[in-house]
Amino acid sequence: MKQRRLFLIIAALFLAFFVTTCTQEPLFYYITREYPPIEPVIGGAPTQIVEVSSKLYVANRKSLWEYDTTATTPQWVQIPLPAGVEYVKDLASTTSNLYLLAEDGGIHQGPVWSGPPVKYVSGGAQSIYGAGNMLFIGTGSAVYADFSLPALVTGISPAPGGLLTGAAYDGTDYYISTAYGENTGIFNITTNTKVYPSSGNASVKGIIAVGSTAIIAVNSERQIIYKDPSGANFDSATDPGIITTSVSFTGAMALWDAGANHMVLLGLQKGSGTFPYGYRELDIDGSWNVDATGVFVPGNDNSGGRATSIDPGSRETSAIGKHPVNSLYVIPSSDSGDALSRRIVVASTLKNGLWSYRARRGVPQWNGEDNSAP
Repeated sequence: MKQRRLFLIIAALFLAFFVTTCTQEPLFYYITREYPPIEPVIGGAPTQIVEVSSKLYVANRKSLWEYDTTATTPQWVQIPLPAGVEYVKDLASTTSNLYLLAEDGGIHQGPVWSGPPVKYVSGGAQSIYGAGNMLFIGTGSAVYADFSLPALVTGISPAPGGLLTGAAYDGTDYYISTAYGENTGIFNITTNTKVYPSSGNASVKGIIAVGSTAIIAVNSERQIIYKDPSGANFDSATDPGIITTSVSFTGAMALWDAGANHMVLLGLQKGSGTFPYGYRELDIDGSWNVDATGVFVPGNDNSGGRATSIDPGSRETSAIGKHPVNSLYVIPSSDSGDALSRRIVVASTLKNGLWSYRARRGVPQWNGEDNSAP
């Protein structure tokens, strides 16, 4: 019996080896190339990563952390929660303020907290997003704008519905995105118009402004939808800005600056291959037009033909590629320590803590964020 069991185990291992080595992404090969995993200093399921006055903030349910990007040696430092708050649901930021959404639906303004929540909304806040100097509050079925307007975002009929999933400001107009409900899509709050879809509803999972005129979003249909200076305009009949991909997105988005050219980093809910998560890169040219050819795997520089957010040898696929990414942030003017002095990128994962791309033990890599010096 023992010999038979041993034979079955050996046969199963051989089969696994045969299957993985006969695919384009052999699992055992990637395992041999992995860097030793690092336990993140901020574990669990971190919130959005937001910035106020050159300081980053992220929370992981029971704790709140601050990272001063201007410090000589930046470190993640735990800071106090508002009095009476035990669990943090999410964070948001405007130009000058940090906002914390507590589990009871109360919204606190910080990071120096005083007194009770500054706002409760009817139905209870489920999500908060900041853009420019405006804070947007979603209840799951309605959207509120800023604390000075304790009413539905009005002028759009019917008012935006569903879950608030993002906000963006291009320097002129404010936009919000909503998902999972009636009258969902993208709304220009400044002009009081629904701009996507042109008819019906769409679950839009995230939105970002890049440059002064480009707006980029992702929906639940594996599509990138955008308007940019070239004239592309969401689902316009004459010049639609729609890229259909083979991957699905979480809604995490961040602008990565590469000088004359740029990229938007897009968190993945599900891709393909052995390690289907992590993020992808969408190229933006120097005039802030979207490259509609599709998205790229980080590290793919087309033999030096394009910028990319990580060193091609840093093995993104078997590192951050293991984890769904719910928030992304690119630290301006930072140096990850690779040969091209790329930016440090920080990511909140679904349940494996805060990760970052930076040099560790002299090697640039994606790994658990461990307060390594930049």
